[in-house]
Amino acid sequence: MASGVLWLQARISANPVAVLERMYDGEDQGIAKASQLVREEPDPESQRLMLKILHQDHQHLQQMQLLIDQYRRTSGVH
Repeated sequence: MASGVLWLQARISANPVAVLERMYDGEDQGIAKASQLVREEPDPESQRLMLKILHQDHQHLQQMQLLIDQYRRTSGVH
């Protein structure tokens, strides 16, 4: 476990923007899959709840993108 943490810390230190972008991409892929499942959900109440959660997930992605952009501007890392 400790070696995994050290590896992750080294990766983040080496290129934090790349790590953030991979996190963003993973979140985006998860949302895309969940969106597909929502369209297949026959129960309207379940679908409404799932859409509400997906809306929050999309907002989270927007916030992540803003943080990535801000980090790029302030750190000079691309």
